[in-house]
Amino acid sequence: MNQRQKELLHRLLHGDTWTIQALAGELQASERTIRNDLVKIEALLTADQYQFTLAKKPGVGLSFESPQKAQILKDLILQETDVYGTAERRDLLLFHLLMATRPMTLTDLAELLFVNRQMIREDLSALQIPLFQQGLTITIKPKTGVFLEGSEGAKRELLAQTLKKLQQEQQPTLLTDFFSPREMKVIQLVVNSFEANHGFRQQTDFNSIMIHLFFMVARLRKHATIQLGESEWQLIRHSKALDYARELAQQLSLELGLRFPEDEIGYLALRVAAFYTPQDTQTSYLHEADRHINEMITALITEVHLIMDYDLSADERLQENLRMHLNATFTRIASGFHISNPLKDEILKNYTQLFLIVQSIAEEFKEPSWQIPDEEIAYLTVHLQGAIERLQEQQTGHYRTVIVCNYGIGVSAFIEAKIKRLFPTIETLALLAVDEFPYFPETEQLDFVLSTVPLTTELPVFEISPLFESTDQQKLNAYLATSHEKATRHFDISQFTNPFLVQTQLPLTGQAEVLQAMVANVRKKNYVTDKYLATVLAREAKASTRVGSLIALPHGDPAEIKHSFLAIATLAQPVDWGYGQVQFLVLIGLQKDALGNEEVKKFFSLIHYLVEDQTALTAVLSERNPLDLLKRLSTYH
Repeated sequence: MNQRQKELLHRLLHGDTWTIQALAGELQASERTIRNDLVKIEALLTADQYQFTLAKKPGVGLSFESPQKAQILKDLILQETDVYGTAERRDLLLFHLLMATRPMTLTDLAELLFVNRQMIREDLSALQIPLFQQGLTITIKPKTGVFLEGSEGAKRELLAQTLKKLQQEQQPTLLTDFFSPREMKVIQLVVNSFEANHGFRQQTDFNSIMIHLFFMVARLRKHATIQLGESEWQLIRHSKALDYARELAQQLSLELGLRFPEDEIGYLALRVAAFYTPQDTQTSYLHEADRHINEMITALITEVHLIMDYDLSADERLQENLRMHLNATFTRIASGFHISNPLKDEILKNYTQLFLIVQSIAEEFKEPSWQIPDEEIAYLTVHLQGAIERLQEQQTGHYRTVIVCNYGIGVSAFIEAKIKRLFPTIETLALLAVDEFPYFPETEQLDFVLSTVPLTTELPVFEISPLFESTDQQKLNAYLATSHEKATRHFDISQFTNPFLVQTQLPLTGQAEVLQAMVANVRKKNYVTDKYLATVLAREAKASTRVGSLIALPHGDPAEIKHSFLAIATLAQPVDWGYGQVQFLVLIGLQKDALGNEEVKKFFSLIHYLVEDQTALTAVLSERNPLDLLKRLSTYH
């Protein structure tokens, strides 16, 4: 319903009798418009299965009769108030469906999430594709309800992913709603003891192994068990990870009085291997992954050199970091485990060019058993960007600091390299975990501390984001009494596009419809093969290409591109795209050799500028003439 129709229904619910003329006067609309609105309202309420009658009494007027007036009014109010944001609400909806032991009705779900049933229907529709990618399907049966179908393993993995995505303050509430507080406490104590005994360190209250164990115990109580295949057992048989899993299962069995089947122990071992990766990769049990890992490291370093002109071949630290991360990545992929990366969208937004280069290289290694998801690509991008920053460093060291980070050594090293490049007068004495900072022996030598978490100390503390963004730089600049001016930069956009590749104000309303229109335009001009559309849709189905508010950079397989291009489109209205909306799109059709072009580098800077400057983006979206749009896109700050 539009706003006028909602106000019309509100009046019908609260009044005894209304004439069309009176309603038209109240709402400042024509009588014809009111009649059309009444037809629309009747259709929507009927579709939602409300019991009602819109009685028309000649000479008297209209009256709305229903035993469900209170419920309709409640639902009408809920349409105006969304307690959660769209993304968080959909994650919560998914969590409830995954944890449910019986079908849930639309009414059940609507009441849980404080919305109406129509919004639940829309959310279920939006979740269909992401769930299909995880091997799960939503089934809705009349008079029964909504439930998920798929393997137990897929459900557990998605449960863990979903819980990590939800806002931090939601986690304790969700956990205590579904899990026994006593069992949660036992699991937490057992895992903490295990980590302490083996020298593993975790920074969060509920780490990933604990979360998997919460789900495992809850599902075992409901007789929902995992079945591992032989290929999965081959990864862990005779491994240290399996020994660790048996140790955890044995202790939990004693504490909880619960038997852990062998396949459940194997499933736990795969998770243990993914999170407690052996530091000595030469003795890692993942020897079969070595060929893939070595080839990929070589390809990443070689291609970054060829395309971006950064020679990272002498950076032993980078090679060690990539090897350790890819070791864990191989285990996760082979076991069907998907790691979450809360920084993925920020990494894609800030380092789009490097992200796409890594993604392109990963595509070349694609095999049925070896497909690297975008979450892992984002982590690899951080490692490479950190190495690039180290290569560019010019340090003199007039200020001394330490970096305290709860995201691991890769992100810490990245922050350090960026500090060195942007602030050559700052010397970083150490990279510390949160629990290491209180014991750092040289605090008297420090001028201040850079930290991704709040700290209590007498020293000045600059709380920064894990990507050390522009706001962080500004804070540090103010402290160091320095300043930087913005310069207007120019981008020769004509090298890769022309007015015939620009579509403005497209009146389209669906993601697939938009992509089909953009690809059809470049296909007609012989830039791509007939197979290109399928690769674009497949890429979007795998992971959203939305890089920021209202902006998406869809792309397909470079092998299906005949000539490099950038195709641009603006939409008349924003379209739902993953967990956000999109109104400005650039279809990136760049062959690998074009990724290193200087103007392409400027293009990614332009995108970053539009993501950060909503005023500039609004101006772009307002353009209707392709030439004017290209002119506006040719400069940025």
